[in-house]
Amino acid sequence: FNIMKAIPLFLLMLASPSFATDISVGHGPGYDFQTITGAISAAHTGDDILVAMSTYSVASGETFPLTLKNGVRLTRAAASSSPIIDATGSGKYVISGQGLQMSTEVSGFTIRGGNATGAGSHSNGGGFYLDNASILIADCIIERNRASENGGGVSCINYSSPTLYQCTIRLNEAVGFGGGGVFCDEYSAPTLRYCLITENQAGYGGGGVMCFLYSCNALITQCTITQNEAVEGAALWCDYDSAPTVSNCILWGNRGAQQIYTFFTTPRVSYCDVEGGFYGTGNFNADPQFAGANQDDFHLTASSPCIDAGDPTGGQDPDGTRIDCGALYFDQNQSGLHLAANPDPIIAGQNVILSLTNATPNRSAYLAYSLTGPGSTYVAALQITLGLNRPAQLAGPSVTNASGQVDWVLPVPPQATGLQVWLQAAQGAEASNVLASLVR
Repeated sequence: FNIMKAIPLFLLMLASPSFATDISVGHGPGYDFQTITGAISAAHTGDDILVAMSTYSVASGETFPLTLKNGVRLTRAAASSSPIIDATGSGKYVISGQGLQMSTEVSGFTIRGGNATGAGSHSNGGGFYLDNASILIADCIIERNRASENGGGVSCINYSSPTLYQCTIRLNEAVGFGGGGVFCDEYSAPTLRYCLITENQAGYGGGGVMCFLYSCNALITQCTITQNEAVEGAALWCDYDSAPTVSNCILWGNRGAQQIYTFFTTPRVSYCDVEGGFYGTGNFNADPQFAGANQDDFHLTASSPCIDAGDPTGGQDPDGTRIDCGALYFDQNQSGLHLAANPDPIIAGQNVILSLTNATPNRSAYLAYSLTGPGSTYVAALQITLGLNRPAQLAGPSVTNASGQVDWVLPVPPQATGLQVWLQAAQGAEASNVLASLVR
């Protein structure tokens, strides 16, 4: 045993906290702190700040912006509804972070009321201002924040690569220039996954997301970007050498000159529903058929062309089926007609089995296809509207079995490699999901 090695280790243990601490925050007796500001000030790396349901504002004693510490997790308390952090009246952004790593976390909050009006970069990021900060932001609602320049909801600059997971970013505004929802600049590459980005506004570009200068190669996957507004790039702005990767997303119903604006760059967009269309593998242009966009319900309906239209190699939705486009997948284990292919993707020169399930037993069903994409077409012979553009009958009528299923076994021509096909089944007045496949 080498005592000379043991002494420095012992001194290090004395100098550093030995155990992470849970710090409670709430309004009332029994909490460690009454303010999030005080809890962050007392916290050390590895600590969890657990916040009870309440509204934390200037009136309740908070000082904005809340400045995060490296390795400290700011989360809602277990079994608590979403606490609200409201910076209204402060004239500051809500949360700031500088020089932070992914072990730093903000999860389970509603973040609102920020107003970034400072000089230079401090005019960015009404909700979150991140400078060289790669933190986790999860299960948050980032709403009604404002920046006088960029990033009404979130601003990422100077090598910031945060992950935003299952967040709703809505009703934020970047007044001066761009990124109503999210803005990134200076080699920043945020990851947005399962995020709903809606009703944000930018003074000029990137109503939803702006990837500005210096290789801001964001990863945006399984997100819904809708009802945002900008002059250019209503959904997404990509500038110079910033080339985000966008997959399994819906970019629809945004107001501006185009959904995606590019300037001397080529974003990698695939398996996305883009209004007006966009180049890339698996992309299509069809009404996503939201359950109630006017009521802010962006779930997919059973006949949505976005169901099973995501990257077939990209894993599965929680219901065990191929990935849907958008932030909110359609649960195919619920009732309703469901069409699936085996194999998926379809392979040229082999048979494909197209299976319709959840149908009424012992009744005729039909199978239709399109080579031009999803759409909305009334078929008088069936008295039904299909979610296909210029559909043609592929099979049927075929009678379902006692379990409400019918299988169509069809040969795929060897020369069909690279062909994009959309398929949909119908029975009576009901249509199945639209199944999209790129023949391999």
